[in-house]
Amino acid sequence: MVVAGQPFFACRYICRVDPPPEIAYTRCMQKSCLALILGLTACSLGHPLTGIFPRDEDESDSDLSALLLLGFAGQFAGLTVQASVSQVLIYENVTFTVAGGTPPYSFRVSRGGGTITISGVFTAGPVLGANTVTVVDSTGLTGSASVNVSGGAGDGTFQTSLNYAAFDAPQTIQSGDFTNDGVLDLLVGTSNAGAQEMRIYAGNGDGSFQTGTSNPIGAGIRSVTVGDFNADGNLDMAGGTTGNRFSVFLGNSDITFQPRVDYPHTPGALGIRAGDMDGDGVQDIVSGDFNDGTISFWKGSGDGTFQSASTFGSLNAPRFVELADLNNDGALDIAAPNLAGAPSTNPGATVFPGNGDGTFGAGVENDSPAGGGRFVIFGDFNGDSNLDLVTLPASGSDITIFNGNGDGSFQTGQVYTVTGATVDRFGVACDFNSDGRLDLALADRANSAVAILFGDGAGSFTVGPQLAAPTNPHGVHCRDLNRDGIMDIAAASFNTDTLRVFLGN
Repeated sequence: MVVAGQPFFACRYICRVDPPPEIAYTRCMQKSCLALILGLTACSLGHPLTGIFPRDEDESDSDLSALLLLGFAGQFAGLTVQASVSQVLIYENVTFTVAGGTPPYSFRVSRGGGTITISGVFTAGPVLGANTVTVVDSTGLTGSASVNVSGGAGDGTFQTSLNYAAFDAPQTIQSGDFTNDGVLDLLVGTSNAGAQEMRIYAGNGDGSFQTGTSNPIGAGIRSVTVGDFNADGNLDMAGGTTGNRFSVFLGNSDITFQPRVDYPHTPGALGIRAGDMDGDGVQDIVSGDFNDGTISFWKGSGDGTFQSASTFGSLNAPRFVELADLNNDGALDIAAPNLAGAPSTNPGATVFPGNGDGTFGAGVENDSPAGGGRFVIFGDFNGDSNLDLVTLPASGSDITIFNGNGDGSFQTGQVYTVTGATVDRFGVACDFNSDGRLDLALADRANSAVAILFGDGAGSFTVGPQLAAPTNPHGVHCRDLNRDGIMDIAAASFNTDTLRVFLGN
């Protein structure tokens, strides 16, 4: 190392600090020792100087380098970041804490596929293996820590389904702990006139569920989303409907909800998702409009209400939307499926990069060789720690896999044919056989089943078991519902008004 043209040599003095780290070596330029200057600098950052002492003659330069690293790392290199656990199941939560530096702290997922709140609660996404969270304090000091995201301990087979009545025409499923008892509950949205409702099934913790509790919505439901919209610690829910609105229920933590609040929308607001799109720690809502082809951003106020929407984009029938940080910049992006034909140029999926302030860049189309997209699924299917994108077709058996580049762009789509199936409804990514590779569970209307596709870790799949879900399966959801560390599946049988739960072996 050279400073002012002079080489550095090992200094004969050390700086002792209190509290630990106890020793920080310095270097000096030739015979003019900088121990006092550098020592005072190191010790002034919260560690009082207790002395300048001679260095032992037999201490090597390698020892010096190691102690330099130890002594100055806490002062100059950054923050100490820790995860509350070393491993977490896919789609579950872990908390990251920070020591040192100057609050407030800014959290972002720098490697992996999850999301993290401004308070450090990380929700694991569909990227298995090491996921890294980076933290920056108000002065620019940084630190990071990782957690291993696991797909569980399943063998890829499932028990016969547990069945629950779900009137009328169940379409979509989500999960969450609505009762704050540490057990996952299921949320099902139904769509026919007989019972247009958001129904909560309280979990018993063993994979079974209580009779559903109805929350009427008065319109057909096409998608549901969950989040703590008013920051009271209780999960809330929202549903996208066919009734020219989306509807919000604020939770009371006991499986009951406050009266429904409706937000007017154009008739095609079928798909909605909740996420913090502007980095203020408040849940917002994003919707796709099947009829007019636009995407809408509804900013959350933090009290459970939402401001008027800002609308952008011009697509052909974006029926659903999904949210993820596709370019690892800490801001959520939007992906929406679109059909062939104007105003879209190509069928497939369009990505709108988030700017982190509630605004979004121009949509970038990803052309599906299999034709128009109806639904999108995120996951790291080729093991490079970047989120990839799968589109389900408008009809038929061909799905398209777009490998992600990690910067928000995707490679040319590759088609995989699920022979003999009709997989044009819903799906989810999980690791069902615990091989560290993401698999797919897709609603297969042709066979009245949930089709399992085992991923090979290179972006392709082999056909696994068919889980009977008569008839006309729609929503498919994956979580560990009985807390045994094995991924389970919940599916909605549209024509038979049934919620089916398949516990993994």
